[in-house]
Amino acid sequence: MDAADTIGFIGLGEMGGRMARRLAGAGRALAVHDAAGAAARAPDGAAICESSSEVAARAETVLLSLPDGDAVRAVAAEVAAASRAGRSTIRPSARRRPKRSRGYSPGPASAISTRRSAAEPAARRRARSP
Repeated sequence: MDAADTIGFIGLGEMGGRMARRLAGAGRALAVHDAAGAAARAPDGAAICESSSEVAARAETVLLSLPDGDAVRAVAAEVAAASRAGRSTIRPSARRRPKRSRGYSPGPASAISTRRSAAEPAARRRARSP
């Protein structure tokens, strides 16, 4: 797997798992990690990483789907420390516009927060219906 062709994904819970599966289904190479166990949650074909740092080493762009700001800050700091210059880190958030993440210095990497999809509640309802 070439880092330029690989997307890193950290956090494979309810939302992150769905996003990772969509990327894998579209043929994208993924390097994934989840603190609760990536092997059980990873989409087929994804490279399972033992740490967020390993994801950062394998992928040019790293997406985060984490439960709260503390987790985001901790993981973003770990990714930034392992990143090469020019790395992008993206995490979903409830903000209306992309903003730089607060609370850490990204060093050579950059981090932005993006708005969650308005379709998320509808997708959740569809996934639960028989």
